[in-house]
Amino acid sequence: MHRKEMVFFSTIGVGIHRQRADPIIEEDEDCLWGTGVIGTNSVKALSYGVFYYNCKAFSFRGGDEHRHLSTEQYTIKLENNQKVLEFRDRQSKNLHGGLKQGRVEP
Repeated sequence: MHRKEMVFFSTIGVGIHRQRADPIIEEDEDCLWGTGVIGTNSVKALSYGVFYYNCKAFSFRGGDEHRHLSTEQYTIKLENNQKVLEFRDRQSKNLHGGLKQGRVEP
């Protein structure tokens, strides 16, 4: 596409609106727990819960981040007499590990 076409389409609004999912509100999360979709009552509900909370707590975006997950990425630490779960990301959509990010620790 040429620049003139790109300018034209953007002026009429084509491609300038991002698609976003609605955030999950507290009532939605309560509903997931209440209906047993996430929970500890079955392997499936536990699996869905882990998937959901990985997305919520660690900002996982796609299935690849879940599939390539390993236990080495999690560490339980003690801070102020409380256990804290630390997660260390490998590479993601926003952190590719290229030369410009060589000194940045994920």
